[in-house]
Amino acid sequence: MKTGATIFGAAEHCDAMRGDAVRIFGAGTSVKCTTLVTAGSTPGAEVTNIDFLWPDVCITSFKHLHSGPAPLDPDYPQNLVNPVRDPRVNELYPPTPPLALNTRTVAGAGGTVSIFYQFTVGDFSFIWHDTNGPIKDFQPQIIPMLAALPKADVEFGSLVSTGEAINGVRDIAMYIQLIKPKIFYGGHADNFNIGASPYYHQALQRQFDIFGIPVADRPVVAGFDDPYDYVRPGLATFSWKDKQWRETPEGKTSVSCPAPRS
Repeated sequence: MKTGATIFGAAEHCDAMRGDAVRIFGAGTSVKCTTLVTAGSTPGAEVTNIDFLWPDVCITSFKHLHSGPAPLDPDYPQNLVNPVRDPRVNELYPPTPPLALNTRTVAGAGGTVSIFYQFTVGDFSFIWHDTNGPIKDFQPQIIPMLAALPKADVEFGSLVSTGEAINGVRDIAMYIQLIKPKIFYGGHADNFNIGASPYYHQALQRQFDIFGIPVADRPVVAGFDDPYDYVRPGLATFSWKDKQWRETPEGKTSVSCPAPRS
């Protein structure tokens, strides 16, 4: 509301943001929110092209599945993360007083609605999804959708899952296996255990072994360690003109987006 920026999300997200704006700034406050999928829609049923930045950036989106518990997968051995919190965090980064203005969202029905985005600039394409659900168990129609996506050079996904106490990092490893990125950035890993990112990275490599993914077919696994790396945006900076993005993995189609205007 303060910046005039346009928000994009599911209908539930727009409802939550409008309610938050009124709660925080008072009656009559409005926000610009563009609905990408209708309320209560089935994951994968609606694919939306976002033309807000076109032709410089091509963006597609669809609803997928928020992380959640699923029964123990009988097809694979259990691979738990067992993350450990860095004991130095509270001393190095002591809690600060809460802000005078409470800007936290009430979320509501939008709290567990998740949108999957693919951005393409010239030959470069990246994917962003800040959660990953047990699609094998509850939304199997998402599996062929991920497999059929055009090539993605970089994937930004979540290492943490609310179902990790049962199936570990199986879900994010499955997303990676289907998407086949060159580079994977695991975020969200320190949501519950600050400083625990290395444990998630180790579990992910073990899951690749369990899936039988050849080393040559695995992405470079990177990540952001909270709070150490979040002030280093250069860790995920890429040039869309780099020749390496012209390569397309086997089983994927090349991306198609007009080159940005100079």
